[in-house]
Amino acid sequence: MDDVKTIVVLEQDLTVDYVGDALDGIRDYYSDKNVKLIMTHTMLPGAEYLDLGYQYWTMMEVLDNESVDGYIVITGSYLSKLDREELAGYLKPLSRKPMVSMSVSIGLEGVFNTSISCGTGYDDVVSHLVNIHGCKRFAFISANATKSIESFERSQAFEKACDRNGVLTENRFYFDSFFTFGDTKRIILEYIDSNKEFPFDAVVAANDRMALGCISALEERGIRVPEDVKVVGYDNIRSAETSTPTLSTISQDLHGQGYTVANLLYAMLQGKGQEVDTQSKVRPIYRQSCGCISREDTRHYLSSDPDGKLREFSSSLTGISDIIHSNEQFSSIYILLGVLQNADNYESIVSRLPGILEGIREIDFFALCLYQTAVEYVASDEKFSLPSRVYLSLYWSRNGKSESLEEYNSFNPKREIIPYIEECKAGSYFLHPICYGNKQYGYMLLSFSGNNYLLYSIYMRIISNFVSQGQDFSAQLNKNAELDNLNKRLETRNSDLSRLNITDELTGILNRRGIQEYGQNAIDLSLNAGKNGLVLFADMNGLKTINDTFGHDMGDLAIQTQAEVLKLCSRGSDVVGRMSGDEFAMVAPGMPLSVMDSFRDRIKKTCEEMSRANGLPFVISISMGAVEFTPEERSIEKLISLADEEQYVQKRRYHQSQRE
Repeated sequence: MDDVKTIVVLEQDLTVDYVGDALDGIRDYYSDKNVKLIMTHTMLPGAEYLDLGYQYWTMMEVLDNESVDGYIVITGSYLSKLDREELAGYLKPLSRKPMVSMSVSIGLEGVFNTSISCGTGYDDVVSHLVNIHGCKRFAFISANATKSIESFERSQAFEKACDRNGVLTENRFYFDSFFTFGDTKRIILEYIDSNKEFPFDAVVAANDRMALGCISALEERGIRVPEDVKVVGYDNIRSAETSTPTLSTISQDLHGQGYTVANLLYAMLQGKGQEVDTQSKVRPIYRQSCGCISREDTRHYLSSDPDGKLREFSSSLTGISDIIHSNEQFSSIYILLGVLQNADNYESIVSRLPGILEGIREIDFFALCLYQTAVEYVASDEKFSLPSRVYLSLYWSRNGKSESLEEYNSFNPKREIIPYIEECKAGSYFLHPICYGNKQYGYMLLSFSGNNYLLYSIYMRIISNFVSQGQDFSAQLNKNAELDNLNKRLETRNSDLSRLNITDELTGILNRRGIQEYGQNAIDLSLNAGKNGLVLFADMNGLKTINDTFGHDMGDLAIQTQAEVLKLCSRGSDVVGRMSGDEFAMVAPGMPLSVMDSFRDRIKKTCEEMSRANGLPFVISISMGAVEFTPEERSIEKLISLADEEQYVQKRRYHQSQRE
């Protein structure tokens, strides 16, 4: 298998218009690379943020991950809410890996950034308004109140453009807004109502949303655009093409910036970062709002060609096909909501998901990763405590592979975002938390081929809400009243073991007598509740060699570590014990034989982790056999004997692999 690079893209919120174009550029660069591109909208920490957005910020803990090779930060999406020092503080833990910032320096050592100069764009726009349209009195709408670096840079570039084009200081006026449509509309309306006039020939705004808010306010007060006032924005978002009038603006080539920042990070991973040109250019786009294009023509705009001459170009919109595709998307949301509303618990939700995903043409892969229990997270200014184990509960792929898994298929979310699945290969993915209210249940990963990022986010939010609520009330957590009673009775008995002479002195788990007594009780109670399960027998590999090489004290530590591994990999309802020297047994109600391969993998990984954690100079391992208990075969002694025979087969395979 080729070495797949895992690259994470961090952006604050998909409703920030220009994020989509930047993501398109990033994806285009990696389209022919062996890269697994994971995108996530982190929102922001802090309870005051919209819609408990700090619950999305928890994904930063998942993304601080050993498997990640590098990070791309769409920095501008954060700087309207955070200052640069705050953002740097949040990103510092991730900057141990290669990191690049799009267009703006974060100020962290070792973090590179691309750059863009807005000066030439404002020079061209002010010159155009002065020399082509005869404008003399200018208003500039900034967002300096947000302390955004981009806003300050654009304000300064506008100032210099006015100086170079002879706009007198007394003919310049400044409004300070917050990068939003609504705030800008309110500010402009208040100014007009207070002054009874709007004495400007042209308005230039630091982004398109503010320009559109200004146009709305002007037209509400009977001031015509462009006949009375010319208006120009910045960013060239999709709304600039669809607004009435269409908006003249400055395009900062967000697609190109995304492509460049992706190229820079990839070059850094290859040790060639110094070879990448990190400078991007801007260009004016003249449409109806400055008077260059007639009101009847919504399909064209003016801009400079490679020779610097102004000429007409066609809009990128595709007319009726956009409407048709939009209707398909709304239909898919409607179907998703309808199907899930008819699912009354977690199991029925999960069973319906593959069929739903099959009908959404742009989705190629989906994985559902759950914490063992919901994590309540209300102290938004405290660090989220990511559980040490996550369970791959379901995955689906368009090639027909779909599997709903038991809780035994677990992994360490700090070492891998998702365990290896053949269908989860190079491509574009979204990471989204599964949360509802103040509870975190896990996260999901979705692969897609299109570029309607906000729509994919809506899909995932809908699924998140239904899965979260299904988890709260589902039989997945309490499979039935009998099994719940079994768990409680076993856990109560286990907590009393210290009073009874059935514990193993070295490891603190059950001894032979304990496993026989409590294991038999577990089998009987489980079968009475209508649930089969497994009896497992395990034998450590190489304990004699450990004793001979490192001494018996180290051998005892190896046995204790093995007991820890089995306890970590078991549930509260499982019964685990040490039969003798290096032999262990386990009774697992409800566990099917079909999960044994993944359970052995989990045991192997945990053996490696605990060997390091306990300072062992070697890695412990264990051979394990399993048989199913049924109403016809329920004797613990017989089942342990049968499991031992299966273990012997596994042991032979182990020794054969060691010889090879």
